[in-house]
Amino acid sequence: RVGRDMLVSYQEALQRLIDSADEKTRFISAASPIAFDVSVARNASQAVAEILGGKTQGDIPAEMIIHGKKSEDDFRLHYVNNNSVLYNATMLNS
Repeated sequence: RVGRDMLVSYQEALQRLIDSADEKTRFISAASPIAFDVSVARNASQAVAEILGGKTQGDIPAEMIIHGKKSEDDFRLHYVNNNSVLYNATMLNS
């Protein structure tokens, strides 16, 4: 579940990725056919920091279908520079 602890772990992993890269480094994700540079990781890290800091006003709902059924949880997307992080608003305090 994407609660506060998971977001903190994600941000720590993003920081390790950022620290290991330079401006020429390109990353490949299974979720996208396009390679991306370290700025995407920086944007995601900033987004997580904003989510953890409570700067979530205006985040848009993200409907999740899990096992063929709409989730009851409050999934949201937080954007920084056209990159987004998905989080579960109901789990932020867990």
